Amino acid sequence: MTRTDDLTAKLLDGTLSDAEGAELDSLLAADPATAGDHFALLELEAALRGLRTGLDLAAATLERVQTAQAARTAASVMAEITSRPAPAWHPHRLRSRRRKLAYGGLGAVAVAAALAVGLWLGGQPIIPNGSGLPLVPDDLTFATLTQVLGSVELLSPTGEVVVAAAGRPVAPGQTIRTIGEDSGAVVELRDHTLLQIEPDTVIRFPSDPAARSTSWRVVLAQGQVQADVPARSESRPMVLSTPAADVLTRGGSFVVSSVGPESARVEPRKGSVQVVRLTAPKPVSVGAGTAAVIQPGTGPMTVEPSLQTSATPRRILSREAYPGIRDVMFSPNGKDVWAANGRMLVRWTADGGTADYPFYPKKGGEGIAARFSPDRIAVVTSPAEKDDGLVIRRLPDGAESIAVPTRILDARFLAVGPLGTWIATVDTKTNRKRVTVWDGVTGAERFARELEDGINCLAATPDGKSLAVGVTDSGKGANNKIVFFDAKFGVRLFALPIQKKGVLALAFSADSRSLAVGFTGTVQLWDVPSRELVRAISGFERVIVCLAFSTDARRLGGGTQDGQVWVWDAQTGNPVRQFVVGPRPLRALSFSPDGRSLVTAATQAPVAVWDVGPGE
Repeated sequence: MTRTDDLTAKLLDGTLSDAEGAELDSLLAADPATAGDHFALLELEAALRGLRTGLDLAAATLERVQTAQAARTAASVMAEITSRPAPAWHPHRLRSRRRKLAYGGLGAVAVAAALAVGLWLGGQPIIPNGSGLPLVPDDLTFATLTQVLGSVELLSPTGEVVVAAAGRPVAPGQTIRTIGEDSGAVVELRDHTLLQIEPDTVIRFPSDPAARSTSWRVVLAQGQVQADVPARSESRPMVLSTPAADVLTRGGSFVVSSVGPESARVEPRKGSVQVVRLTAPKPVSVGAGTAAVIQPGTGPMTVEPSLQTSATPRRILSREAYPGIRDVMFSPNGKDVWAANGRMLVRWTADGGTADYPFYPKKGGEGIAARFSPDRIAVVTSPAEKDDGLVIRRLPDGAESIAVPTRILDARFLAVGPLGTWIATVDTKTNRKRVTVWDGVTGAERFARELEDGINCLAATPDGKSLAVGVTDSGKGANNKIVFFDAKFGVRLFALPIQKKGVLALAFSADSRSLAVGFTGTVQLWDVPSRELVRAISGFERVIVCLAFSTDARRLGGGTQDGQVWVWDAQTGNPVRQFVVGPRPLRALSFSPDGRSLVTAATQAPVAVWDVGPGE
């Protein structure tokens, strides 16, 4: 391996220093042939990263790839797939092959890039001959957008945005992207297959209108899709691909979720499907009542019993009269349910009674944020009016205690200490890099701290001693961490080095010893005193938006962006319950003091109480 190879690898990994960068520039200037290989490798890496993050390649790039691959590419591609356990461009093998590719020159780069383009842009399906599955997509010229909700983009093959509206045909090679928590779309294919596309999902359609075969293939780049497929002949399966696996069915319905290039979850709802993992291309049959889980790595696909999903809560609390609930909690004795937004506090009693405590009876609006203290003694509210600041209120009647001269638009950027003795906020006007702690008795600022990177969420330890700050760096995520500050004096105590994914939610156990950290598709459990990662929970392939421990820390609940609640055994990481709360994201959830019930608040869904059952 040459020095140029070594420096190129560091550049790709983001570890190249300024001095090494200058050295690399000098080496490339001195050797044009090496420079050509270097830039070809960078072009390939950029293409692969763009594909893995759901970005479309420019038409000019595709034209160069197609020109370079020439007539022998197809044979080279199939030889590569059938003779190796994983394709050469697969993420697990990319790092080890970077240096080899540099010696291979532009021809090898073009072949590998063509492999990636073929998979992601819906050209020739990357399925080995040995699987017995068709090798090219069906000639379905049109699909139709039958329903559009919220922000939905329809992209041309070259990335131009086309108006997305119900009734509009979807042309070959187009991409549908749903953006934000209130987005969604339904697509009907020519054979009446329905694809229900959930929020923050990217799905692509075949790009070759002239291709003819016996199957229809679409690609789920990220997000979640439910497919309802009418009965088809054995030779005409519906194929829905993810970066990790292909899902095939000849009739029935299934849900596919994918939050990363190496993972996916497949849940048949009716009928059965075949799942072909790209690193181990032997079809696996999966029936209703089970779920196929594809995890990062090269291990086998896991087929496990699907959780019994409940969509029927024990008690539904009125939604229409109390819109915009931002936080929910049981009273200390577990008999009442409290819910709050910036405008009012609502109490639901065990006998079905309701009590309202409006904060601003003469002003409209739902209020922007609300957060209960971990000891159920105080609530902090942020109204919708721009001139009003945060207000610390005492429970159970919401009586005003002290006002703080700041305003919060999102409850993720608000943390409340026990008894409301302090609160922490994030200044969103400074790129979310400044956290301030305010005194809950005087309303004055205790301290403020600037961080190097953006803050995604906050949490107060229930003992009131510390503030945890979830930080996500602006680069590759190598410096993502949870930073702990002393809540009284602002001294930085320590940091936990979390994974490269951006942190989305934090929750402490009642004794402040355990910390749950939520990401897209993963939850980490940390032992705070020892600063050790206890376990990572994955396989649910969802975006976590809120977390909560039961009082005894034996259960952990996670609310997702697609309106589900997953409950795990915190001692083993195994899922034990699953609830479908509504069609849109959770805003908050909380366990009852005895851990047998869970209360939830979600967008476009009522506040509801669910039976969790006794601990195992």
